[in-house]
Amino acid sequence: MITLSCKTFKWVLPLVWLLMLLPSIAQSDVEKIPDYEDGFTFKKGGLYAKDPNIWVYTKSFAQRFGMPEKWVDDKLEGIEAAAWRVEAGQTSCGWARQEQACKVDPRCVLDIYIDTNKHTLPWAADSRELDYDTRYTSLWILRPQGSEKRRELTSVGWKGWNSKSPFTDPASGVEAHYYIYRSDSTDRTAGSENFIAYEKSSYSDLSTISLSYGCFGATDNPEEVRFELQTREKEPNSAFSRPFRIFHKFKLPKSFEAQVLDRRKTLNEQVHQFYKGVWEKR
Repeated sequence: MITLSCKTFKWVLPLVWLLMLLPSIAQSDVEKIPDYEDGFTFKKGGLYAKDPNIWVYTKSFAQRFGMPEKWVDDKLEGIEAAAWRVEAGQTSCGWARQEQACKVDPRCVLDIYIDTNKHTLPWAADSRELDYDTRYTSLWILRPQGSEKRRELTSVGWKGWNSKSPFTDPASGVEAHYYIYRSDSTDRTAGSENFIAYEKSSYSDLSTISLSYGCFGATDNPEEVRFELQTREKEPNSAFSRPFRIFHKFKLPKSFEAQVLDRRKTLNEQVHQFYKGVWEKR
């Protein structure tokens, strides 16, 4: 049997406690990977960058990129995430014959994140790897929580706001576009949205596509919205067209659309006040 003298016991006990504390000390010394709240909220009590986007995403996307739980929605279908924002467009002046009466036209953008392991997209044979103005993308908000990094960007031109699609039907070569359906109860589309930009592999398994998505229009009664990437053909004896081939579809949940409609109301009011102000000064 081993016995310890009082003198020996005095240094053995602190040593035991130190050994017990080492794991927690080592863990606290590991720097935490910054997440959304670290960079885009007042969490640290100082200056922070304002996120202009309205978000919705899956739980796995939130965990992967350090995003808040509050924007997770299980009703999101066909994509991993969506981000909608208002950007400043062209400035026009001279309204109501007043030189300094200037108005900045808003432009509204929807970024969608598609898991390429789940969905095969019909990229056109002549489409480049990416076509992006990197100043305008929600990608810079993301904070990967593991070791992965966004792909290295190369210098590319930006085609801007253009209706040309990077997608084509591989069989016919016909361009495919995203068409909007405001309700599952109708087969009549509300029209197609222009492509703004895309990146085939923002991350190893994620494609990012930016679409124009109306600044104005409906401001009440939010509902689930369905998008379908499709080619179309003319209906017999009709002025309408119908889907010919569908390559991808996704749904934006009602909770997301409600936030978009609230922002649209603000835009509508701002435009109304501008016109009211310039015409009252005549």
